[in-house]
This record gives sequence, structure tokens and C-alpha cells, in this order.
Amino acid sequence: MRNPIEVEAIVFRRNGSKLEFLLLKRKKEFGGFWQPLSGGNEDEESLIETLKRELREETGIEEIKRIIENVYYFEWIDNSHNLIKEYCFGVEVSPSCEVRFSKEHDDFKWCDFEEAMKLLKWDGNKVAIFKLNEILKSEKAIS
Repeated sequence: MRNPIEVEAIVFRRNGSKLEFLLLKRKKEFGGFWQPLSGGNEDEESLIETLKRELREETGIEEIKRIIENVYYFEWIDNSHNLIKEYCFGVEVSPSCEVRFSKEHDDFKWCDFEEAMKLLKWDGNKVAIFKLNEILKSEKAIS
């Protein structure tokens, strides 16, 4: 049985005044849809350790500017009827960050909020990126 805990990393960068989100396209045999990075928690890992490991494994990204915790949380049922708990984080990287995708993906794309919302398939992913975008907009208003 799979571990019932997953993390979602909404990777973003500031490219000048433009905010861009990283989406990964799953290979056809894995569904063929666009999504933020996500992955399963392994025994004894903290959520942050899972986040960093999945980021490294699925994108090759190791250098993180900051992590925004508690962006969103949702639950869903997998194909085996298991309840999965998904914890969503914002992960800021530098504008020059290089991305390489794993065997689960065949493409990646940096996009603005509107394009990301159009490309995302799952409601949980859409709500998470909406909430992160609201957090980032409020930070900009404060600074």
C-alpha cells in the first residue's frame, strides 16, 4: 500500500516583474496532463524533506530561494480507493534555474497565473496555485 501522504510543490520564479509558475506535463502513460510537481512521502521523512527530494528527483532543482508552507491542503481518493492527503507548498527558485524532467514527464513550461489555470486539470491543483498567487500578490502589496 502506498503512503497516504503527498506533497505538491508549486515552483515559481520572478522574472523581472513577471511571476511565472512551473508546470510539468506527465507522459501519456501517466495521464498526459499538466500539473505542479507532486510526490509521495516516504517513511520517516518530514514534509519538507519529501518536498526537497521530489524537487530534486523530478526536476533536478536543488537550489531553493524559499519555501512557503501551508499554502493549501486537500484530500483525494486514488485508483485503489485510498484516501490521500496532499500538502501544498510554494517553492521560489531563481529566474536562471535550470529544469530537467524525470521519466514521469515529457515536457515542462513556465507560465503566468492565467495560463497555468487553463492548463491544470485537477481542481486541487487549481485551488493551490490560486491560493499561492493570492499570497504572492499580498506580499507585493506589503513591500
